[in-house]
Amino acid sequence: MKIHFQDIVLRTLEGEPIVDAYKAIANTIYFNTRNLDLVERAIMINRGDEVEINEEEKKEIIGLITKNHPAFILKAVLDFFEKNGENK
Repeated sequence: MKIHFQDIVLRTLEGEPIVDAYKAIANTIYFNTRNLDLVERAIMINRGDEVEINEEEKKEIIGLITKNHPAFILKAVLDFFEKNGENK
């Protein structure tokens, strides 16, 4: 599936958008994965590029976010994958 992580919308408690949140996700992947392909994807995500990920990589990204970020970020990513990931 092709994913453009810049399209993930994160908001503060007050509903204000968090700018460049995709970069935090890219850093989480980059600094925590043991998968060399995901390191390359993290670099692409950080640049704002669209990336192609498979189901296994998607699961690893979700796991990394689960371990390293608050639940509101995980929810935004899961909602994004549910909305966009299956048909792309």
